Amino acid sequence: NRIIKLSSFDDFKIHSKNKSIALVHYNKENDILNCKKNIIISPLVKIDTPSMYKLPIYIGDKSKNQKTKSIIFIGRQFHNEIDQFSLFIQKINYKLIFFSRKKTNQSNKKLLSLTNSDKIEFNYGKDVEFMVNKLKHASFIYIDKKDDRFSGAISLALSHNIPMIIDKFQQEKYKFPAITYEKNINEVVTKLNSFSDNEYTRLLN
Repeated sequence: NRIIKLSSFDDFKIHSKNKSIALVHYNKENDILNCKKNIIISPLVKIDTPSMYKLPIYIGDKSKNQKTKSIIFIGRQFHNEIDQFSLFIQKINYKLIFFSRKKTNQSNKKLLSLTNSDKIEFNYGKDVEFMVNKLKHASFIYIDKKDDRFSGAISLALSHNIPMIIDKFQQEKYKFPAITYEKNINEVVTKLNSFSDNEYTRLLN
């Protein structure tokens, strides 16, 4: 009765266009014209074909788990921002937990060379259950800077009720409560280091 294409940019083509719906998670020309109906999962995505917007949230674990002072980073590559993140690691009094599919990121070497690299935990190729268990106990989840696509970390944060650290541009597009910074993640160091239990509870609520 209905074909749902979970990623609009998968290579396969669907011939029954009238029966198909594609989920569109980032801007890419022409590829999505394959389906007659499209669901955009981020306000950052702009397409010319008929579509509706739905933010993907599922029923995650929202139980009151014991929180540790930790920040989760998922798929973070740093690129040209390695110096700013190195400074962030040195200043922040949280543990930083990184997840990525493969151990290919050269910037990890620089982070591990820091004198306080004991605050860093790298996880490569772990399954979802392992990651979610870490998420449940984390204080915050960092949302990577995006201007043209959806970040899966947002869905994890909302579904499991984990406060986000996100740039102001994205926060204003999505309109959810979060810890925001304008240009540089180091702008929130003082706020995070002095965050009270009451402030944290208000943010969760």
